[in-house]
Parts: sequence; C-alpha cells; structure tokens
Amino acid sequence: DFLDQTVSKILAFEGNGEIDGVIGGYSDYLEKMKAEKKEAPKESFKKPTKKEAVQEKLPSQKKISFKIQHELDTLPDKIADVEQKIADVTELLLDPEFYARDVDGFLKMSRDLERLKKELSAAETRWLELEEMIAG
Repeated sequence: DFLDQTVSKILAFEGNGEIDGVIGGYSDYLEKMKAEKKEAPKESFKKPTKKEAVQEKLPSQKKISFKIQHELDTLPDKIADVEQKIADVTELLLDPEFYARDVDGFLKMSRDLERLKKELSAAETRWLELEEMIAG
C-alpha cells in the first residue's frame, strides 16, 4: 500500500541482468507478473534427437587446415629470428666507425633494417590474424 501511494514507476530487477519497468504502483506490478505467468506457454519435454545430443556433447571448435596450423606453429620462431636479425643489424649500425669504413655497406644495412622491420610487422600481424581466426 505504501508503494502504491508513493511511487509512479516500479523498476524490478528480475535476475540474469533483466530489469522490468512498470508504470504504476506495486499492485500494478503484481498484476502484470500474474498476467505474464498466464501467457507464458508451458514447455513440454522434448527428447533431443541423436544428432542434437552429439552436438551438445562436443565443444564447438573450428576445424583448421594443416597449412594454417603449421603456419601458426612456425610463426613464433620466425618472429624471434627476425627480431634477432634486427638486433644484429642495429648493433652493427651503432658502431661509429662502420660508416667511415664502408659507406655502401652502411647504406645496405640501413635498407636491410627497414626491410626486416616491415617483415617483422607483417609476421606479427599474420600471427594475430591466425589467432583471431582460431578463436573466433
């Protein structure tokens, strides 16, 4: 009676993240709930077919081809190898005497460093794509 006299809208937290809003007081909310229970059809038990039963037991995992699985398995090693090459080239380029000794070699190593960075970026992107493909 108190809620009927003091509120103009009821927000009912039904569970499972559902919020039911009813204009009116608590008695209006109770009437709505009774009406919904009457309207809800009773579920009859249906025996699942053999195919449905098997599908429920098996986890839904995407099949991936051998080629994609092999690529996914080898990419981390390839990424580590390219990172090591980048570290080696960077160390060589940091030598202050290298440019004075071999200008052409220095320029070639600079181009190689840029190429290796692009290769690393492409490999990391591909690895992420494959992980997404398997997960999603």
